[in-house]
Amino acid sequence: MASDSRTPASTSIDGTPRSVVKSDPPHASDADVARIGEGVLAGTHPYEHWTHLAHCAATICLLRERGLDRLTHEMPAIIRRYNESIGVKNTPTAGYHETLTQFYLRAVANLLATLPSETGLADCVAALKASPLAERDYVFGFYSRDHLFTAAARAGWVEPDLKPLPF
Repeated sequence: MASDSRTPASTSIDGTPRSVVKSDPPHASDADVARIGEGVLAGTHPYEHWTHLAHCAATICLLRERGLDRLTHEMPAIIRRYNESIGVKNTPTAGYHETLTQFYLRAVANLLATLPSETGLADCVAALKASPLAERDYVFGFYSRDHLFTAAARAGWVEPDLKPLPF
């Protein structure tokens, strides 16, 4: 994933058409990454910068601050509040997605576990960008679209249907 790339976000990961042009937020410094996490918590992170990389950077920031066990329980409410702040409705077919959230929490936590604990936030994002997690379609190595975008997968955790998770 290229840094600060500008690409038309013609579809969301679930195939919903969009007309917004999105670009990655600044993430070169620890302060940049912290601002992403803080912006998600405050509901002020700009939607045009709410890219896959921003989702992952916020996850890194919040995992470092709160830990996986705590964030596993808190992230659903955090994301729902953020979605509402940017005008995204949380419904059975849009907005918050439990399986995607828990998948990326686990995947990013697994990546962070491979890094020294003193690794700065920006270096954690750089490590993520150098990993398969940087690809927006990474999740589809484990889940088929039909399985992942069911009402059940949006509402609760569902196990992968293509191959088991390595984390």
